[in-house]
Amino acid sequence: MSEEKPAASTMKRVKALLEELQALREKETALIEEINLQLGGGVGIGQKMRAARADFEDAWALRYRTPYQWQHTKDAPNLKRLVLALGPEEFRARAGRYVKDEDPWLLKNRHPFGVFVSSINRYVVEQPIAQGTFGGSLDELEEDAARTAAALRR
Repeated sequence: MSEEKPAASTMKRVKALLEELQALREKETALIEEINLQLGGGVGIGQKMRAARADFEDAWALRYRTPYQWQHTKDAPNLKRLVLALGPEEFRARAGRYVKDEDPWLLKNRHPFGVFVSSINRYVVEQPIAQGTFGGSLDELEEDAARTAAALRR
């Protein structure tokens, strides 16, 4: 008796299913963490998102003297992703720098949130690193990169 190897198309489908299962497990883990955070009296993602939304609205309204009109279907998932990846303080700082940006295209289009999302790294402030170091061990950098990647997938 010879064992037959699964067809390439079957392996591709199985791989896709495993990736989907992994994504669901990550969501389950995130939900459990959120529940534990709420039970422990911590600030949940909903509160963080409301605060981040208010920060963007406040910065935008200071510039344009009118309320920002959100595109909830598109903006809410991106807002959550950025708050999870950056944290509320960094989100607030980058949003402020974005709304102050004097780029003519941004001024003409009144600093849309979607452009902020797609250009988020443009508004980071460079942090000096001591020469010859990464500010931590390679393991710490890899762990931080893994946490950031997981937050961005949520």
